[in-house]
Amino acid sequence: LQKKLQVFWECKIECYFLEKELGIAKERIESLIKFNPENPHAHFYKAQLLHNNSNLDEALNCINKCIEVAEAVSITHPDFYYLKSLILKSMNKEDDKVYEEMDNNIKNKNNKNGNNKL
Repeated sequence: LQKKLQVFWECKIECYFLEKELGIAKERIESLIKFNPENPHAHFYKAQLLHNNSNLDEALNCINKCIEVAEAVSITHPDFYYLKSLILKSMNKEDDKVYEEMDNNIKNKNNKNGNNKL
């Protein structure tokens, strides 16, 4: 039940992003992190929000936490690496290409395996 509840919250957060209800999205993200600090998607959403607000250092910390948590449970989601590449690019860091390549490699692997869903 807890997993289903978290997926529901994640979907609602994505809707708030689409509706540009970023204040509500921020509140829901913080609630989700408090509920389960080991949810990589919660840290991903927080990193997105921070990146959109040009709070790049904090965004980088959040996406690093997202990737750390995700990799600990063998989740490889290309969007996590793509966002990290965008944050690094915004910071004028040269290693953005490493994460962009990781994003592409995961997408290519998923396409080759006929697995377009993650």
